[in-house]
Amino acid sequence: MDLSEEMSQPAPQEGFIELAERDILVDDPDRIVQYRAVALAEGLEEGTETDVLWAWQWLADHPEVTNRLQGWFGARVAELRSMGRIK
Repeated sequence: MDLSEEMSQPAPQEGFIELAERDILVDDPDRIVQYRAVALAEGLEEGTETDVLWAWQWLADHPEVTNRLQGWFGARVAELRSMGRIK
């Protein structure tokens, strides 16, 4: 790379994430299922009652995901379990 190419590229800004460190959106079925479950549970995606209960059950079965979310997700999982709506 010569000097003119080097000068034309912007310098990284402090506090910004380099592209290599960003979350890459891929058609990974596991990631898609996780995003869909969260979207249904949070009400960002519409679904039937069965779909929404599936989402909450998925979140209950994957505490490693649920624990990274806001605290009310865990509280709602516990509430739905106590109501007998999910396992």
